[in-house]
Amino acid sequence: MRGETLEGDSMKKTTWSLRLVFVFGAIIVASIVTIILILTVYKPTKDSISFEIVKSLLQILTVLILGQVISLVVTQLNLNRQRAEASTDFQREILRRLISAYVSVKKYRRLLRAKGLVPPYIGEIQENTVVRLDAYDSQMQLINETELEIETIRHEVECSPTTFSDSKLLVGNLKRMEDYLRDLVQLYERKLSAFSGEPPSLPIADLNLLPESSFALSDFVVGKGKKGGFILDFSESYYKVSKSIREDILK
Repeated sequence: MRGETLEGDSMKKTTWSLRLVFVFGAIIVASIVTIILILTVYKPTKDSISFEIVKSLLQILTVLILGQVISLVVTQLNLNRQRAEASTDFQREILRRLISAYVSVKKYRRLLRAKGLVPPYIGEIQENTVVRLDAYDSQMQLINETELEIETIRHEVECSPTTFSDSKLLVGNLKRMEDYLRDLVQLYERKLSAFSGEPPSLPIADLNLLPESSFALSDFVVGKGKKGGFILDFSESYYKVSKSIREDILK
């Protein structure tokens, strides 16, 4: 309903604008035709009635034309300002959502390390470490939601390329963040049924996507893997995106 109302208001404004343009245009054309007729037929001399009529019509034309020019300039300036404000608001909203997603993933990572690893994580993964199902399951569900949010952010940036000075950089790095979390979710989907025991657990060495990929849960836990890892694939991509958006906002 609100969208229909806004659309209706916009149509009304457009209609009135066209009417005003038509009225002003008609007055200007009529004034020009009258001036031409007077000059052609009566050939007015100074201080004559015809001369005064021509002078008055020229004054009317000057006021109308200048008024229209000033009105158009002011309208365009207002439109540019509104567009700039809308773009900045959108940039800020994207940045806010991105920060929230990044902070959430960092939190889930720390909770997984604190609650899910036995023996505990001490800056490195200890020998024979297993992952407890309860912590792993809960954190991966949350990461799945965050992956969907980053995917949505990427699509919104792709649909608004002119809003950002370097949309290709943003989309590329958002895709990298998205793909990293998708690997975590894919690993979760494949390995969830492999947990066993009481309480259910699985050796962290078995939580990988071998042989088709070298990706492993240990990459997420430690932060660095054989080909990237959390820091390179996720964190650094986030920093590049957030920096670019902040620069756009501060322009």
